Amino acid sequence: MNSMYGKTILKPVETDTVVVPEWRFEKYINYNYNFIQSCIKVGDRYYVKKIKSILNHYNYVQCGVEILSMSKRIMNEVMCLAEDLDLKIYYQDTDSMHINYEEVDTLAAEFKNIYGRELIGEDMSQFHVDFDMDGAKGDIYAKECYFIAKKVYIDKLESVDAEGNTINSDHIRMKSVPTSCIKYTSKEMNLQPMDLYKQLFENKKINFDLTEGGSNCGFKYEKDMSVRSYQESEFNRCIGFSSEVEKIEVF
Repeated sequence: MNSMYGKTILKPVETDTVVVPEWRFEKYINYNYNFIQSCIKVGDRYYVKKIKSILNHYNYVQCGVEILSMSKRIMNEVMCLAEDLDLKIYYQDTDSMHINYEEVDTLAAEFKNIYGRELIGEDMSQFHVDFDMDGAKGDIYAKECYFIAKKVYIDKLESVDAEGNTINSDHIRMKSVPTSCIKYTSKEMNLQPMDLYKQLFENKKINFDLTEGGSNCGFKYEKDMSVRSYQESEFNRCIGFSSEVEKIEVF
């Protein structure tokens, strides 16, 4: 449903790309020259970028605004109530938050008292623990976390397996860098993912090879419409954080 919502607030699509065979190209130009922005020849065909009429490039932003407004209302009901109850929220995103596990019941009880609705559940507008861990048979919670910036954090998860043994796992998030790449970089640096995030927290810049040493396939689209694979170490992101300006820096 999140992707459906995103579709409603896309920027207007102002151009169309049409593939025209070489034998029909001249006639196509004669009929459409008023709307053509550019043409690129690839082999025996042309890629023609046309400007769409203003009557046809509209979006559904009026629907997206209403959905976004309701989502903020749902989140603010919970966050403001937690603030009134002096409950600590460590990190909040569009549709989630990190809060002390033992305080959830207090928040849910007061939410039911004020709004007359159940806070905990898996229906629309309800909240539930979103952590997932292979082999976990008990409650899953985070015992250690680093919150670096928006969309950049890590949780050290803990639970118990079927035999009652304590198990751990990492819940990793970093916008623009896949989780597999973070694990690959941690291994190359001889670090645990938690230690890598600690270095980011301490303002160290870290280079991420998004090809993961050539094992992860990625494609580069050239201006002549050709497509090729990224070579090893060709696609990199060097990421660091400054405590002074509190923003992400991507180089």
